[in-house]
Amino acid sequence: MFGKIFGGAPKKGPAGAKGAEDTFAFEPTRATAPKRRRVNLARRFTIIAETGQGSMSKVYKAVENESGRAVCLKVQDGAKTAAAVARAAQHTYRPSEGEIGAAFNHPNVVKTFEFGDTNKGDYYISMEFIEGVSLTYVRQSRVFNLAERLELLAQAAAGLGAIHAAGYIHHDFGPKNLLITRDDRLKIIDFGLAVPNTAAFRRPGNRTGTL
Repeated sequence: MFGKIFGGAPKKGPAGAKGAEDTFAFEPTRATAPKRRRVNLARRFTIIAETGQGSMSKVYKAVENESGRAVCLKVQDGAKTAAAVARAAQHTYRPSEGEIGAAFNHPNVVKTFEFGDTNKGDYYISMEFIEGVSLTYVRQSRVFNLAERLELLAQAAAGLGAIHAAGYIHHDFGPKNLLITRDDRLKIIDFGLAVPNTAAFRRPGNRTGTL
């Protein structure tokens, strides 16, 4: 169906259907941050282009020099990130965006390859590079029928279910963070606001997240 955007023959069946592998490697109740690797980004990656910028980070398309694979490289300002984490944590340890992303192995959730600190003190995350369009574009294009839209919803629900099953709340779930790939798969991205689904992060007054 997504040949309407990308061209080529569509694949059959939803991407998050039977046979998908769900594995979760991180325990959200841990009390302390794990030791993070420190790397020289210029040696480890070759930047191809800047693809986005936020208030605390920049996002690039890059190539991992050792493996040659294309990645999405997110580099966060160290001081701003530390301050934001401290505000969100409310005296409770809050896993980093990289830790949370690395917890999932699901076809409808973006894959995190590695995360750590740069030699300049900034925080980085290396993820799979997704070539596609957001659900925002799909909604605005109005070229899909009801069955096609329901398939997208099914894939989004499968990915979100895996996130919830692992003990997390995404907190920024919406069309802009749902990408559709060239092989007709929906991927949930961006765990910058995600938190563990625990009492400390559900308490009244915690406004972390997007309506």
